[in-house]
Amino acid sequence: MPDFPLPRRMWAGGNIKWLNPVVIGIDAKRNSRILSIEEKTGRTGELIFVTVGHQIHQSGRLCIQEEHNIVYRSEAKISSATEPEMASTDSDFSENWKIDETTLFRYSALTFNSHRIHYDVNYTREVESYAGLIVHGPLLATLILDLAKLNRCSFNEFEYRAKSPVTLPNGFTVHGK
Repeated sequence: MPDFPLPRRMWAGGNIKWLNPVVIGIDAKRNSRILSIEEKTGRTGELIFVTVGHQIHQSGRLCIQEEHNIVYRSEAKISSATEPEMASTDSDFSENWKIDETTLFRYSALTFNSHRIHYDVNYTREVESYAGLIVHGPLLATLILDLAKLNRCSFNEFEYRAKSPVTLPNGFTVHGK
């Protein structure tokens, strides 16, 4: 990744397409590259959006195509955040979640994510100006996909966008339709 002048890096969303099955026991190769870099100004200041593309090949076939979006932001200011827009609860199935600090720490270790907003509550409050530890965006996406699988949903593409953070000790509900 280029060295961006903005200090705060956050996962902003992504898109995954499953094109062919990945077979356990067969070597796979992942190719990654930066697809785009876009500078913007938002209500919190200067922003740089980076889209990174990943392709996973196995036996010469493209199996998974993913794009993930990262946003770089300026230093945190005292939060003037408004209440987040609530997602629709008109669903066929749902699951309530209450993530704890141990889960965030383990997910950080699993994904090699050393960002302090996931494990250091004092840093998260005092430096980043959030109310509590931040639940990882990709963890939320994983929970959504798991709920869909448990409810026998069939799809070959999944797109998600992080609109506001989920913080501990708050719980949250995932809905599916």
